[in-house]
Amino acid sequence: MAYSIVERTDQPYGPWYDFATASGVYNWGYSDANDGAWGYLQLYDSGCKVDSGWNCTAACLDTEIGPNLLWNTTGTGYTMQNCIVLPFIAALLAASDLTPTAVKLAQKYQIAPDSSLFNSSNASAISWPVINNCINQFCEGNGASTPGCDTSHAPNQDAMLWYTFTPNATYYEDGDGQNYTQNITFDGITFNSGLCYDLNAGYDSIHLINGDIGGIGMFVSYLMQMFIILSAWLLYHFYETWARWPVAVTLIPFHGPRKASVLAKQAQTSLRVSDHAAALVSALDEMQKAQVFFMLAVQIAALIALQNPTYIQATSWQQLFNNYGILFNLAFGGMLPVVFAMLIKRLAGTTAVYTIIVSTCCVIVSSVTWFLTWNANPDPDTSIVYTGPPIPQCAGIAPTKFCYQYGWFYANADATSKAFPMLVFCWVVQLCLILDVITLFLVKDPDGSESKGNCFQWVEQKVLRMPFWTTYDDKHFNQSRWRTMLHFDTGESMVRLLQSCIIFATECGFVGLNVVLITDYAHLLLVNDFQTLDLKNWTLGQVIAVTIWVPVFLEYLYIAAGGPEAIYKGRLHKDFEVVRKGSTQEGHAPHDHDDREKLSATVSSSAVELTHVEPVTRPGYERPSQQDIVHRLPSQSPLLFAAKKQKNLSFETLAKALGREEVAVAALFYGQAKASEEDVKNLAKVLDIPEAKLLETEMTGFPDRGRQMEMPPKEPLVYRLFEIVQNYGYAYKAVMNEKFGDGIMSAISFSTKVEKEEDDKGTWCVITLRGKWLPFTRF
Repeated sequence: MAYSIVERTDQPYGPWYDFATASGVYNWGYSDANDGAWGYLQLYDSGCKVDSGWNCTAACLDTEIGPNLLWNTTGTGYTMQNCIVLPFIAALLAASDLTPTAVKLAQKYQIAPDSSLFNSSNASAISWPVINNCINQFCEGNGASTPGCDTSHAPNQDAMLWYTFTPNATYYEDGDGQNYTQNITFDGITFNSGLCYDLNAGYDSIHLINGDIGGIGMFVSYLMQMFIILSAWLLYHFYETWARWPVAVTLIPFHGPRKASVLAKQAQTSLRVSDHAAALVSALDEMQKAQVFFMLAVQIAALIALQNPTYIQATSWQQLFNNYGILFNLAFGGMLPVVFAMLIKRLAGTTAVYTIIVSTCCVIVSSVTWFLTWNANPDPDTSIVYTGPPIPQCAGIAPTKFCYQYGWFYANADATSKAFPMLVFCWVVQLCLILDVITLFLVKDPDGSESKGNCFQWVEQKVLRMPFWTTYDDKHFNQSRWRTMLHFDTGESMVRLLQSCIIFATECGFVGLNVVLITDYAHLLLVNDFQTLDLKNWTLGQVIAVTIWVPVFLEYLYIAAGGPEAIYKGRLHKDFEVVRKGSTQEGHAPHDHDDREKLSATVSSSAVELTHVEPVTRPGYERPSQQDIVHRLPSQSPLLFAAKKQKNLSFETLAKALGREEVAVAALFYGQAKASEEDVKNLAKVLDIPEAKLLETEMTGFPDRGRQMEMPPKEPLVYRLFEIVQNYGYAYKAVMNEKFGDGIMSAISFSTKVEKEEDDKGTWCVITLRGKWLPFTRF
């Protein structure tokens, strides 16, 4: 009977041929029915290298030069695999049971005939002295920290050398197809192949992630970062829109659906302009700066470790790749929460160029970390350090260095976070946030003038000025209730709907990816799932990493309690002051942040008119003096207008706070409408005027209407309204008489609103007058 030997000239595991695989005895992956003994008698040409040739006898049996040849070479795993089969090849060679080709291979690798290395009836007679001496010496000094040193942990499948001889098994000789039966059994192996047992279970530092980038405190800090961002997102939407739904549901049993809806909207408006909402946005800005610089420090440390893997201080291949796997998570930790926080700030209208710049830097550095980790190719020899007792029988190399469960790296630490689409998603959103603050394009402002805007505004206006939308608006505007409800009635409504859908999808994407990253972090904390963290190793650095978020939380509480003015007054020079700015309309579109950030430049209010009225150049009109207007206004008007100007609020913002129409609120300012106690209370809160001071005025009294204006009016815009009635008054009367009969349209049971429309011909003002029809009665 003759057996073949297979020579492997490839490196199926590259340079990372680990201890467990090399010493393992059951390797399905490389069997071949045409090879002798099922193809498991394999010699690797990467092992037993000596100068320009091979010498497996010296590497495996010579206790003087063997340690250097086995443990201190790049092909250690392949040399170990050759050593495992050497006793059997030597015994078969002595028994002339090898094919001529196999004999030549044995001679090539300098394996001499020797039946004493192997005894079929006594497993202890199998000799691997270089392997045994190293493992025994290592375990003498490191047994307490290496659970695999207990020989009882040797894997059960290694108790019988299946790959060479199996009882009563049939083998095929290479070439002639003749069957042979070999009855040689083994009771066990004679070296501890379970040395790598329990490597990830929490013992010592041989497998743990480097504490500077992945200690228990660092990972708690990473998780806190993710939960803070998700909480900020939930709170932002709660303050903006979500709070009214639970309020409405709660109030329906007491007030009915319609009244409950009104009260819920008022509560939402109050919450939107509350100190809590302002505190959230302010704290989020502080949170953004904190997490950006924290993650920048982590990414820079990771980049340094990638350039010099010895800084990781890994003592095994497993620990080295545990750390490399974590770097994928940390790279996404420097992108996902950072970009998500920027998106929330953008929705809140507080985007700042400085924050964009530092956040972009963090995203770029994190991306570099991701790519370098993806392409990392650490040296399997120089990347590992050993600081234990001397082990000359191992040539100074700890055998546990070669411990590495290859599948763990992909199945646990980096499988989920290694998805390239996640990276692209972050880049696209960050690019959009950058483009949003770059104003290089001419766009039309609400007043018809032109100013610089971003590319999204420019494209939006270009699209809405297409002839198609003019035809569409004329055909569908207010023609169908369901179209209006679904925002399909006008081109502008459809663009707003599309923007809202994109923002909603982006937010959902961020929430989902943040949950994925949290889950990925959780894998590293699970006690029975390849744990790589020492949960008890709290150091000063770990504590600092956790407490880095505490100032952000304390600032949120402080601002929520005392208002944003309280904290920012102390940060400004004495020549500057803090001014509360109004928010945009409910359900604002994504591009409306300009109204928040540039409110002083875009809001034209009567408060401005009281203090600064531009000269009128139209012939036939003279500019009225400020005193001519003021002395005809009731006592509350100067007080209200001054507070409105100081806070730079629009009537639109005030109308939301009061739950009324803009024109109705303006009428309160001019004393042309009677204010309720609720109106006074809300105005006092929004304008920061003592409620008692407002009650001292004529606000809640009966108005003396119509005294502010001379007839005909001299103010150009007001005169145009007068001119409309002058030109079309009788035309209105004729049409209304035909439709309603003899009567009048009430200006008491009445409402009105002002809206803006834009098309390719310009900007249009739409004034709606809605009054109850009162027929003349016969008496």
